[in-house]
Amino acid sequence: WWKKKIILSKENFMKIAYLMSVYSGDSIQYFERAIESIINQEISEDYEIRIYLGIDGEISLNLMNAIVSYNKYIFKIVKSKKNIGLAAILNLIIDNLNNEKFLFRMDSDDISLPSRTQKQIDFLIKNPDCIAVGSSISEINESNKITGFKKAFLLNEISDKAFYRNPFNHPTMALRGDFFNLVGTYDPKLKKSQDYELWLRALGIGYRMENIEEPLLLFRISNEFHKKRNSFQNSRNEFMISFNFTLKNKKYKFIPVIILKFIVRLLPTNFSKIAYKIIRK
Repeated sequence: WWKKKIILSKENFMKIAYLMSVYSGDSIQYFERAIESIINQEISEDYEIRIYLGIDGEISLNLMNAIVSYNKYIFKIVKSKKNIGLAAILNLIIDNLNNEKFLFRMDSDDISLPSRTQKQIDFLIKNPDCIAVGSSISEINESNKITGFKKAFLLNEISDKAFYRNPFNHPTMALRGDFFNLVGTYDPKLKKSQDYELWLRALGIGYRMENIEEPLLLFRISNEFHKKRNSFQNSRNEFMISFNFTLKNKKYKFIPVIILKFIVRLLPTNFSKIAYKIIRK
């Protein structure tokens, strides 16, 4: 499926960073497919992709061996001795970046489609006032079969949708290299919904962020996805982030929607799955 492409380093290349983390519960097979999808991006020869990998706590020997097998493709590995959570490990990666022009997020169980990098770079180059761009996603199951589609919100929808739901798909995001200098890094106190808080912070400052309607990433929906997504901690975090942002901007009309969403999130998993499918349509 993927056309093999070895990424070489040259001083005159435009540097691009992919930020990815792994922890003890990650699948080796999914990790390998994720890395392969980055390695085989179809991009101009003027670009160099650098993979930054954060290891969050102790991992199995087999997963470490898989990481070692991709050493020549991984630009830098940062490691935390104990599990510190996604926000903190991403901040550790950010502290070790080397002035790359564009920054890409991706999870270790997802797959970036071959044209992703080039299309998001082209978008940011053509829209110099846009600080970040995400995309729609195609959802896949544990057997890599496409099971759904999540359409990303377009520019005219983001300003309203952001008050009661995350308007961006975190693993699809491409950021300008100075994004974290301008907006700040992830809030390490948030073990869940840290990306939602970050995007609202950027929008609150007044920065323009957009989405590409085309799906550029295969997002894995595992058997544990809905359980994790609807955990009390995640639901509570999203509620507080939305509620505080709404109060700050005096958009009180969205408060009933925020409350309703919180209630739906607390429903049993079978009901939340149905709600999730309805929302995605």
